[in-house]
Amino acid sequence: MENAEWRMQNGAWSMEHGAWSMEHGECRMENAEWRMQNYKF
Repeated sequence: MENAEWRMQNGAWSMEHGAWSMEHGECRMENAEWRMQNYKF
């Protein structure tokens, strides 16, 4: 029973995380450029 509740919560979290991941994907591109510049230091 606890596992079923955990799955329901995890499912809702996954949907939110999916939307966040799409936004984060754009962030990663910018962050990768920032890292390249930062490695010079």
